[in-house]
This record gives sequence, structure tokens and C-alpha cells, in this order.
Amino acid sequence: MSSQRQDTPEQDGNQLPACSPATQELAIVLYCPTYARKSLMLSRARRTTPAFRFLDLPPEIRNMIYEQFVVVGKVFYTPEEYDIENGLRCRDHQSFQKPELQLLRVCKQIHDEAESLYLSKNLFVLPIHWYKCYPIDGPKFLTRRTFPRNRPLFSSAGLTYIRFVSVAIDQKMAQPRPFGHSVWKRNEQNGNAFSNFTDLERLELVHDEINADAEEECYDMHRSLSSFRAGLYVQIDCTNAYCALGDCRLIGSQFSIFVGAEFRDYKVIDIIGLESEEEKVKVPYYIGGQGIWARKLRGPKHHIDVRSSKPEDNKMWNKWMIEGILSSEHSLCLEMVRPLVHFDKHLLTEWQIRDPEVEVQFEPDDDSAEE
Repeated sequence: MSSQRQDTPEQDGNQLPACSPATQELAIVLYCPTYARKSLMLSRARRTTPAFRFLDLPPEIRNMIYEQFVVVGKVFYTPEEYDIENGLRCRDHQSFQKPELQLLRVCKQIHDEAESLYLSKNLFVLPIHWYKCYPIDGPKFLTRRTFPRNRPLFSSAGLTYIRFVSVAIDQKMAQPRPFGHSVWKRNEQNGNAFSNFTDLERLELVHDEINADAEEECYDMHRSLSSFRAGLYVQIDCTNAYCALGDCRLIGSQFSIFVGAEFRDYKVIDIIGLESEEEKVKVPYYIGGQGIWARKLRGPKHHIDVRSSKPEDNKMWNKWMIEGILSSEHSLCLEMVRPLVHFDKHLLTEWQIRDPEVEVQFEPDDDSAEE
């Protein structure tokens, strides 16, 4: 009777045969007692110890953690080159980090707790036509084609929590409308026919009409500020407050609307970008004025502080700036930092035009070095 050999798969001498998990753990312990026991105890501890719950932390500690992600000092809305070159508000936008708003998507409780800190502790540098965006003007504006780039500024909770905003009176607010045939035809019915005016009179008429549109835009912006329910710090940038033709400044009666009854909750109105000493006197006068509103503004109930200042005078946001970053390459930023620049003398012309006060050191030419 012939014996049959049973074929079995070859086994690696360094591998354990197939067995139950408990038998494998026992074999590991017997093979290397010290190291195996520690690793085995750690693996069992991980399976038995429940994960730590973040929401079990005290609210004070959770708020400190939220602030590290969503409180960044200033919140910008993707400023364009126009905003940087024609205003003071956005010139340092690269010096501030972006808020980590993905934190708000974790769960409803974290969203509610972190959003209130995000809205109440940052300065919102609002775009020029912010008053035509949600939640100020409502969702209906999102379907219009006039300003396709507009997007929601923040949730409706921002109207309750936001305390710091920065706005601008800008040349771009009033879109100049063409005075074509249809406009002059309507004016002709009022005795303002095109042929009845000289060139200068026609220019003055168009200028006044465009400025009237700009005043309406300013009024809409000022009225929209009353949508915020918290006591506001309002920064107003007047750097580019020129008319559409650029021959006059929109500084005057536009500011007198601030003293209306709907603006009682202001705390500070900070004016930046004024051109002259005359404007620095005129603007606070238009806002504060005289008479009944002036007494109310300066009374103990309201106590609105109206001041004209330079952006660098306000140090409250500096602690959030990233160190070592020059905010922008534009000449406006050279007012803050005047570096020691090394230039080849043949390339100096452009920088002399931008800022003649920059201290310059020439690199020696090859010819001069040989001499």
C-alpha cells in the first residue's frame, strides 16, 4: 500500500501560522516580552478609552480656540488693483491672514459660537457697492446684472453682531450715465435744449447731474449703515472722493446725512484720506454740525466721537498683522516703510518719481570699479 504525501504550502519561518487573534497576541508576548507587552497594552487602551469631546470644554476655552481661526483683525473682500491704488483701506490687505471659515461647517453649535466671534471682533473692509449686496439689500439684488461680482457679504447674523466696518466715498459709486439724444430730448421739454447752452454751460449741467447721482449713492450707503444693530465703529475712506470728472471733491453735504435719527447707534466715526486741512475741519462740522443734532451727538446718551486721522494713527488692528510683510508695492505704502534701496543708477528714474524721499545707494559700475 503506497503512502501518499500530502502537499502543504511552504511557510516562512519568520511568520506565525494562521491562528486566532488571541493566540497571535500570546505568541508576540512570549517572543518579545518587554516591547510586546507595552505595545499590546497601548493598543488595548486605545480601543477602550473614548475620544475626548471638544464640546465638553468650558465655553471660555472654546472661544479662545475659535479666535485663533476666525479673528484676524481685518476682513477683506478680494480687493482689486483699483481698490489698492485709489484708497487707503486696502493697501495693507496682504499683511492680514484670511479667516478659516471652514470651521463654521463642523456642526451647528460650533457654527453659532464661532460666527459671533468672527462677526463681532473683526473690522470688515466692505467693497464700494456693499450696500447693494446681501444681506443689506436682500437676495433680490443677486439676480441683477449691474454688479455681477457682488456676493453675500456675511450671513444675516452680521446685522446683529458686527461692530466695526470700513466704507468708502468713492468716485466709482456713481456710474456716469451718457447724456445722449434721449436725455437732451427730455431736457428740451423743460426749456433746456442742447442748442440753448454754451459748451461750458453744458459741461456744468452734466457735471451737476452726475454729482446729484453721487449724492444719492452716498445717501443709500449712509442709510444702509442703520441696518447694523450694534454700536458701530465706522471708518470712512475719502481718498478717492472725487466727482466722475475728477475736478471736484465729494466732500460736503454728503456727510450731513449722518446726523439723522436712524444713525443714533454710532460710537466712533473715523475719517481717513482727507486732502487738506480745510476738509479736516469741514467734514466733522458737517457730521456734528450745530443745533439740536449736535447737542444730541455730544450728549451722554450717544457720545459719538468724530475724528479725522491717518490710517496708521489707529493701532488697534496692528497686533494681527503678519510681521515682515510689506503690504503692497504701490507708492501709497511707502508712507509707512521707507527702505534703504540699492539701485543701479540707470534704473532710478521710476523710483524717483514715485517717492523722492527714499534713501538710495548706488551699486558701483564695472567701469568705476576698474578705475
